[in-house]
Amino acid sequence: MAAVGPLQTGVAQEAGADAAEVVRVGGTSRVDTAVAASRAYFDMADEIILATARNYPDALAAGPLARVQRGPILLTEPGALPDSVAAEIRRLGATRVTIVGLEGAVPSNVESDVRALGVEVRRLGGVDRYETARLIAAEIGAPDGRVTVALGRGRDAGSGFADALTAGTIGMTDAVVPTLLTATDTLPPPTREALEAAGGVDATIIGGEAAVSAGVESQVDDLVRDVERLFGASRYATSVVVADAISRGVREPEELVVATGAAFPDSLVAGALTGRLQAPIVLVPPRLTGGPGTPSERLSAAHPEVANHLVDVCPTVRRVVILGLEGAVSAEVEGAINQLLTCSKAPPAEPLTVQERRDGDSFVASDGVEYRVGMINTPEMSECGGPEAADQTYALLADGFTVEAYSGDNSGRSVARVHTVEGTDLGVWLARNGWADDRYLDGFRHEYPAYARELDDAFAAAEAEGAGLWGSCWASPPSEPSSSRHAGLAAWSAG
Repeated sequence: MAAVGPLQTGVAQEAGADAAEVVRVGGTSRVDTAVAASRAYFDMADEIILATARNYPDALAAGPLARVQRGPILLTEPGALPDSVAAEIRRLGATRVTIVGLEGAVPSNVESDVRALGVEVRRLGGVDRYETARLIAAEIGAPDGRVTVALGRGRDAGSGFADALTAGTIGMTDAVVPTLLTATDTLPPPTREALEAAGGVDATIIGGEAAVSAGVESQVDDLVRDVERLFGASRYATSVVVADAISRGVREPEELVVATGAAFPDSLVAGALTGRLQAPIVLVPPRLTGGPGTPSERLSAAHPEVANHLVDVCPTVRRVVILGLEGAVSAEVEGAINQLLTCSKAPPAEPLTVQERRDGDSFVASDGVEYRVGMINTPEMSECGGPEAADQTYALLADGFTVEAYSGDNSGRSVARVHTVEGTDLGVWLARNGWADDRYLDGFRHEYPAYARELDDAFAAAEAEGAGLWGSCWASPPSEPSSSRHAGLAAWSAG
């Protein structure tokens, strides 16, 4: 196996009380950067994606799949699987590796190296980048009813990546939004086939007409329910437009991922990382041109959209992750980012506490609101396992918690996701440890498909292990399993 150079994972920069923490994650090569990102943000992963380090389409199209699998994207050179990548696969405890691309992208000898690690290996690869993107989209489906379409090939091998990179971050939160690729003036047959199979989704084209022509937009419009275009005057401005759209649809970001807009190597892993951090990506130039003024003033002069965006999100952004070493994003650009993200930060929300207990999935908090933990169900206090499930909930919430309310129920309760002060998701924890069932999951599955899949996996694992109430009260299931559990999107999979 090939050897690689030493890895470097940056540490936080010195920052004042009102400055965002700046963290740099990178290595001496694109392969090393991918391993560094995996080490920094993934303690374990059952499934890993492996893509070529030589080109961008496969890795960028695989970003949404990595988020569904909740694993990293690692890269390989064609000669052999790098030692550092093999070591990372072992460290993560992976049981399956999905290779994206055919043997022209990731050769059979690399596949053999992966198999030698004792993991299951499969390939998702088509005859070209458009077909590979279609196969990845078929794998994850479009449960949120949306797809993105971005340029898949620029003027040369190293260009055209930027819009596909930002496109892959649209589904960074609960949405599962696959990325399809297109040529500038022609809608490739695999992309057309994917849109036809999707059955009335909405499509978002990323980039202006110089990237994806009006003619291609018209063809897409004929195949989908609705089409919109997100673009700016440059690749940097387009990334800001997409980041703004994400913030409007979800919440103001607390973290940002930053990568160079000049070259693709360090950004190949961004799709998995943005999902892990729940953070949009903003593209920046690799260095600043000379001239008068501070670094932030010079960045503002060259790329005002980027600078204005950083100022706008400053009150909520507490950490910035820069992908790549200083050859990718210079120290001067980093300094400009730090200056623009120094402001009066919004104070973090004080943790809530439980004031009145109801049962394992509902309680009155210290803000006077009665909350119902969304998309899971614990037994009533009078039912088998009800008191035990409630004890688990209140032990987990003893040190305080935060809520993200998203609906209400017929009893006047606020339906919410609940997290402990350490960040544990209460609903997922109860599901994974066998204290909750899935009878209410389908009501919100369409709105929060990625979270629903996470719960699906947790419910299934608990049942298989006989954890919690599955080993006692629920030796026979409390209700019929959800019909959509692990069902996927048949139309896409068949495609």
